[in-house]
Amino acid sequence: MLHVNTRFLWIPSYYGTQAIKSREPISQPQLVLTIPSLMRNPFLLGLVVSKLRFGLCYLITSEQMERLLILACSERKRTEQKLLPAIERYDGPMFRLLRCYLAQTLDDLPVYVLSAEYGLIQSKRAIPYYDRRMTRRRAEELRPQVSAALRRILTIPTTEKDIQRRIFISFGHTYHEAIGDSCKRMLQVRVVTQATGSVGGRLAQMHSWLYGSARHTPTYSRSSDGKVRLHGIEIVANANYVIEVAQKAIEQGVNINTTGQSWYVIIGEHRVGVKRLVSLLTGLPVSSFHTDAARRVLSQLGVDVYQNVTG
Repeated sequence: MLHVNTRFLWIPSYYGTQAIKSREPISQPQLVLTIPSLMRNPFLLGLVVSKLRFGLCYLITSEQMERLLILACSERKRTEQKLLPAIERYDGPMFRLLRCYLAQTLDDLPVYVLSAEYGLIQSKRAIPYYDRRMTRRRAEELRPQVSAALRRILTIPTTEKDIQRRIFISFGHTYHEAIGDSCKRMLQVRVVTQATGSVGGRLAQMHSWLYGSARHTPTYSRSSDGKVRLHGIEIVANANYVIEVAQKAIEQGVNINTTGQSWYVIIGEHRVGVKRLVSLLTGLPVSSFHTDAARRVLSQLGVDVYQNVTG
């Protein structure tokens, strides 16, 4: 929705960013639109044109700020026999988060999937259900196709010489084997974010890249033995276990989503308040401990904690 006081109209593929007209930073764009979405909506396009005429918003074209997302396929898939777009077929946490993001915004983010069956494909490509794991041998078989496709993607020119694509990649070591050395060298000279760590950690990194949230730098040292105490209760866990507990609670309909809380953990497409998550782990009521204590517990267990920087 366009408001009268809208100062910036942001037409992105890259989140974060600058107004072309004024070169002033935009930390919190008030509106996120894409050119195709405007073309499909004459009424909205008319509003945008009128606001541009009176200087109430600035345009950034999708060609001037570009992003690219490359994900590995997920073991979890929807099993319908009919053809489904890859972004719908794969149903792992990364793809759930991506679908949630795309549903909340009108971002025409280009997404590619490195599939053990089909190689590097566009996320919109319709594919059937299959069951195949990526192995080193399969990665070697796919390398020519993957390298050629990735080379084409990376050499698509941007409209301005000083604008570089921002690339986010998330896949494991075996999937990396499918990328040829020449493409690896091409990636090294680009603005690339490579997700690392546990599944939960990579998910959190992707969330930050998509939405622009800031991860809290822990002030607590990580527990060396996976044991943390809170009010006399010993918690023995690691980050993966904490995420599994939260995911099961969400699947069972337990309301642990954050509502108005500044600190949270990313579980799939959900933001879970740190106090509610620690309460789930310990059985303690949220009123019996402070947010700082919950942050300490989760940080010491190796769980990434985020702060809602937008208030």
